[in-house]
Amino acid sequence: MAGAVRDTREVWASYFLLQDRARVLALLADLLKQVSDETARIDVAAFGHASSGELI
Repeated sequence: MAGAVRDTREVWASYFLLQDRARVLALLADLLKQVSDETARIDVAAFGHASSGELI
């Protein structure tokens, strides 16, 4: 799963509508609070960064 997220995060992130990105980022932030595996946390954070796109 982690590998799939790493390989496709840029593609997936580009499909989020601008109005949905804030919600996705909030969900990812909540997920980071629950995940203890460091590799998973890094991948979720990277996906969040890729998803933030135009919000930065």
